[in-house]
Amino acid sequence: AFDRRRSTRGNSPLTTTSDQRQEGFDDETHTAWSLFASARVRAKVVVLCDQLASNGVGVVDDVLGPSLARAVSETLTTHVAAVKRNGAFVKGQLDGTGRSNAGARGDYVTWLSGDEGLYTREGGTGGSGSNTLYDDTKGSTLGSSTSSTSTTSRRTSNPSLSAGAVAQWMRSCLGEYLIESLPPNTLAPSDAYVTNAMLSVYAPSAPGFVPHTDCFGTDDLRRVTAVYYPNQTWAEGCETDCENENAYGGELVLRPNDLAKRRVVAPKGDRLVAFWSDEVEHEVLGVKKNARAERLAVSFWFLKPSP
Repeated sequence: AFDRRRSTRGNSPLTTTSDQRQEGFDDETHTAWSLFASARVRAKVVVLCDQLASNGVGVVDDVLGPSLARAVSETLTTHVAAVKRNGAFVKGQLDGTGRSNAGARGDYVTWLSGDEGLYTREGGTGGSGSNTLYDDTKGSTLGSSTSSTSTTSRRTSNPSLSAGAVAQWMRSCLGEYLIESLPPNTLAPSDAYVTNAMLSVYAPSAPGFVPHTDCFGTDDLRRVTAVYYPNQTWAEGCETDCENENAYGGELVLRPNDLAKRRVVAPKGDRLVAFWSDEVEHEVLGVKKNARAERLAVSFWFLKPSP
């Protein structure tokens, strides 16, 4: 796992100033550490939690900034292609109630443990170019490039941005900021989270996900659902015409207890959504046939303190 507390001074792979990182300048070479070094994310989560406390739902945009968000989107898109080749997606995966079967949801799902992309064949650096990413959790390659002369896998000292890094960012970094920003004892401490992030994919024309909540009973400790959307082309041009956000469907419909606060949220790129897992009914609308790309979402669930 990454130590996201690693210093950003000295030999850090981050080569731009904190202000540049926050604005997402294109001259930065993003690595796994880029996700954990952003003051921008912490500020966005404060706003998210204010909305969550007031409305039961929070939505913030431009969470990572243009450059880093684009890098994350490309990373996850590449990972999705690799997982498809390996046959590791599951369609209509069942949950504990059996309701999220193939007839109830139209996505494909895979789980991110946090190690995906952290290893390379010996002699590589975990980046692009002449190296092959190695998924140590499945014993298979997750990326393509020219082959290396050695077949030994190793953890990189300067990890590239990877699907595993995104999962760890949600689990540890985002989790800590939520814990800091919400009232005391709302969530379990950060060391309580050892579960995986969920990466879901809806293809064009895919049906959505029927209305449901994310809590299955008193034994289910999930309290906050967080969803990050990396879909860079979903709302192109919405700076001048925000109706474009809904041009391709796939909206997340959120129904808090106060129905006057109902939200319909498009899955546009670099958008972060949070809501109370055990209170807010929600659904995903079907993706339209004219969607330019698959609808991706990375989700993580944060828990109540143990009784």
